Amino acid sequence: MRAHDLIHGFGLPLYGPRGRNSYASFDFGKPVEEVDSVALGIVRGASQAAHQRICVLLDATRTTPELSGREREVLEWIARGKSTSSIATILALSPETVKTYAKRIYEKLGTSDRVGATVKALKLGLIKI
Repeated sequence: MRAHDLIHGFGLPLYGPRGRNSYASFDFGKPVEEVDSVALGIVRGASQAAHQRICVLLDATRTTPELSGREREVLEWIARGKSTSSIATILALSPETVKTYAKRIYEKLGTSDRVGATVKALKLGLIKI
């Protein structure tokens, strides 16, 4: 953690099914002893829940869905963390059109949000970031 300037945080091992274990690091900008214990519990719980969700998405066995070229472009920008309005500007589309593409992407990937779509697309090799 120190090698990456994480001085005041903590590391958290994350355990998943089928040996899919991971590790997360958090830095609060102040010693952990000064951070509210409820907040620490929420971070720990949310981290483990997110890891479990990722494991479920990785285990989902479906055929690779066909995405149009534009859907793939929108998905790549979603995976890079761009907002709907930013994607609209970058691709010279309206925000409503980007929302429509995102909805189609979620349906084709069987997900309901940006993170799920990104994880599944990376797993299936649909995008590279």
